[in-house]
Amino acid sequence: LSFMMGVLTVYLASLIISSSSRGVFHVDKSLLTVLTANALADALKTVLSPNYGGLASSVRTIANLSLENISLLTWNLHRITNTYVAGLFLNPLHMTLALIGAVSMLKAKNESSKLILIWLSLISLIFPFSGVNLQSHLLFATPFPILIAEGLWAISRLLARFDSRLPNLLTALFLTSSLAYAVRALCNLI
Repeated sequence: LSFMMGVLTVYLASLIISSSSRGVFHVDKSLLTVLTANALADALKTVLSPNYGGLASSVRTIANLSLENISLLTWNLHRITNTYVAGLFLNPLHMTLALIGAVSMLKAKNESSKLILIWLSLISLIFPFSGVNLQSHLLFATPFPILIAEGLWAISRLLARFDSRLPNLLTALFLTSSLAYAVRALCNLI
């Protein structure tokens, strides 16, 4: 199964548990339909190509998780950020905004925040036990753009209390930083 299908399955389970705790059993039928169709397609893919099907690749991935990878975490992070992705995750402003966005979503009580937090939690649970290849895939699967946008929105709302021009200045700083960082990343590829 793909990682996103795992996230959506956990999300659906949390919706069912929260609805049943209120005394009502409710299932999101559209989400259940998508998950069922994906599971059937995955089963068909596994039957047609046993070595490359979704189930086979999921089993191989889970088999590569180990406690030994925790001791390699610092080395793996250094290697991923500098070699695999050419420093694309080393923008301190983006990472700070992503952290603020995650904290802001913890406070929010809406379903989209719940989905993003489940997504982030599953990545956080798997990441320390993964090898460097899976860790790089998990970093790319992390919803950083959503977290950064939420962080930018949260800080902008806070700054607007003091002066209405401050959110515009923060946005300009963010865009300038992003542009400079993108140019630097492109120069690293040459």
